[in-house]
Amino acid sequence: MCAQFRPVRFVEWKAIALSIGGLCGQRRGRLLDVGCGSGRFLTAMRSLRWEVMGVEPDPEAVKGAQAEFGLNVFHGTLEEACLQSGYFDAITMNHVIEHLADPVGTLKECCRVLKPGGELVIVPPNIVSLGHKIFTRGWRGLEPPRYLYLFSPGTLPACAQRAGLNVQRLGWLDVYGRLAAQYDETTGLSNRASSLGQICWNRVLGCRVQVVPAE
Repeated sequence: MCAQFRPVRFVEWKAIALSIGGLCGQRRGRLLDVGCGSGRFLTAMRSLRWEVMGVEPDPEAVKGAQAEFGLNVFHGTLEEACLQSGYFDAITMNHVIEHLADPVGTLKECCRVLKPGGELVIVPPNIVSLGHKIFTRGWRGLEPPRYLYLFSPGTLPACAQRAGLNVQRLGWLDVYGRLAAQYDETTGLSNRASSLGQICWNRVLGCRVQVVPAE
C-alpha cells in the first residue's frame, strides 16, 4: 500500500525551517537526518524532492516513522548504521549533538558519509545565551541528565574542525528559522562590535559546515 501524505501546516513549516537551519533551500539531493524522531521533517523534505533517510535510536519513533510516513529509517546510532562513504549531499542534526557521548567522533562519521562539498547543519542549545545567564541552573537548555555536552560559538566550530569539517556559517536561528550568520569562511567574524553579543542573546545556535574536497 502506498504511504499516505497530508499537507504540511504553516506551523509545521516553521518547525521544519528551524530544523534545517540554514541549508540552502534551492539545493536537492540525498539528505540524512540524524536523530530524525517521528520523521515529520524528513517527510516534508521528501515532498520538496529530496531523497531522504533517517537514523534514530528510539525504537518506537522508528516504528512510527516507518508506519505513518513510509520512511527509510535505521534504528540505532549513525556509527552502527555503517553507511556508504561519500553518499549524502546533506546531513541535519537538530538538537542531537548535545546528547552524544562522543560528539567529535559522530561528526567524523558525518564527514565520512558526506560527499566532498556536502553540507552538515548542526543546531544545539547555546550555553552562552542570555537565558542561561539569567536563569543559571534553572535554564531549560541544561536538561540534565539528557544533555551530555553544551556548546558555545567557540566550541561548536572547534569540534567541527577537529572532525575535518570546514565551518561555513555560524550564528543563530531567527524567528523564521533562517541562519543569521556572523561568521563565514571568506570574511571570518563580522567586524561589527555587536556580533558576538547578538549570538549570545539567542538560545539556539546554528552552524553549517562542509566537507573539504580532497586535493
